[in-house]
Amino acid sequence: SAPQRLRDLSEAPKINDTWRKIRNTNEPLIPKEQVKDALEGKGRFQIINVWRNIKKEPVGIFPLAVCNAHTANPKDLVTFEIHYKDRVGENYFLRAASAEEEPHHRWYYFPRMMQSEVLVFKQWDTHGPLPTENRVKGSGRAPQFCAHTAFKDPSSLP
Repeated sequence: SAPQRLRDLSEAPKINDTWRKIRNTNEPLIPKEQVKDALEGKGRFQIINVWRNIKKEPVGIFPLAVCNAHTANPKDLVTFEIHYKDRVGENYFLRAASAEEEPHHRWYYFPRMMQSEVLVFKQWDTHGPLPTENRVKGSGRAPQFCAHTAFKDPSSLP
């Protein structure tokens, strides 16, 4: 439902929008015309995820992992619907999220991540395609999103 989130950001902030307090305004974050252009393919928006450990101690268990999107095939994706009050959105899971089950997936993780470190990855891109067999072989286009998860790392602290 990232397209709807873009539309939401072109409206006045709601009471639970954190950026309302940061910007100290009731003005929309993104002009409606830019959102319309992006969703019609005339512009581009990305939602970027910035992940950071919030504790002073390093992450001891369940580190964050990201999958190289160029190694995922369409058959790997499971689409599920998210039912909101006003719309139905969708999201994706990778059918198998382990190297043993899908050896062609390339996963990267950051064990013992410190509070001073951040991981930045793409959550959604208006110009990015979903995985296709051609893109896996290399079409030069950036993927629409980056699959990510926390996982039980056997080498983590107990």
